[in-house]
Amino acid sequence: MKNFAIVTIACSALWICGCAKKGQSQNSSGETPATTASASAGAPSTVPLFKDDEHKPVVETVELFPVSVKGKYGYMDRKGSLKIQPTYERALSFTEGLGAVMDASRKWGYIDRDGKVVIKSQFDIAIPFSDGLGVVRKGMKYGAIDHKGDFVIEPKFVGLSQFFEGSAAALAQDSAGGGIMVSAWGFVNKKGDWAIKPVFDSVTVFHDGIAGVRKTGQFWSFIDSAGNLALPPKYIEVTQFAEGLASVKVRTETMQQWGFIDKTGKMVIPPTFDDAQPFSEGLAGVRKGQKWGFIDKTGKYVVPPKFDEVTQFQQGLVLVKTGDKEVYADTAGKVVPNPKS
Repeated sequence: MKNFAIVTIACSALWICGCAKKGQSQNSSGETPATTASASAGAPSTVPLFKDDEHKPVVETVELFPVSVKGKYGYMDRKGSLKIQPTYERALSFTEGLGAVMDASRKWGYIDRDGKVVIKSQFDIAIPFSDGLGVVRKGMKYGAIDHKGDFVIEPKFVGLSQFFEGSAAALAQDSAGGGIMVSAWGFVNKKGDWAIKPVFDSVTVFHDGIAGVRKTGQFWSFIDSAGNLALPPKYIEVTQFAEGLASVKVRTETMQQWGFIDKTGKMVIPPTFDDAQPFSEGLAGVRKGQKWGFIDKTGKYVVPPKFDEVTQFQQGLVLVKTGDKEVYADTAGKVVPNPKS
């Protein structure tokens, strides 16, 4: 599962920015980022939790939400009224005042909240800004740009996540001889230098000072920002920490289930779910059977399981799917109607 955000852009750009997943793990096509990344992945993505240069949480007012109308993407307000006309092939959430959009050329750029082009369409992939940097792909390599569109890190990585807490997960690739390429994940700083060497098969991004990591053939564990072991390798799958908790998959007496641990490794919400996402704005998406709902930090359902797919809350709204219908819902589970035109 927790390569959950390794979902192709074709699935929907909205699901990328919200870190959507469809139950169990998915192989990457190399076209999106992920909160959890495997060595076969292209680029890891992340939940919309943003921090300033001192790594303190930043509350960003989001008044525009990407929405699909008749096959094209634009932006609506929280009441469902169109504010930027649907003229784009794809559109992602606004972060740090910019929204990543794909135009008719099939290239990505960034617009401001008035719909004005700030960074022209030129990238094969563009990921929402975080920590002052936007991760983009040109050709087959990922790098990072500033708000002017200038490269701070030249495209050189096979995979690269958004930056959080001063670092990003990066995928290195090298030849093992005989035409075989070996890939491994590590972590780089905002200059693109290795902070933690690439020795992992899969990783999550850093949140709350720790990240999930896994080496080939081992269980998941968690490390601190210096690369030291924070929690031992004993988890089948994990998400990154968010709001002090991480969802983890463990073996119960009869099956493998998801629950939530704190930073000491204590299981604070028992493993009773078939799938689980990180917390965002006090709520976490969890799946029972084939349906997703949302729980609070006590494990109590706030929204009962009724959606086929869910993302994560941003400023009180969350993108959900029922069948092939993609809509926003509020914290009570009430649907906000999509604009008609």
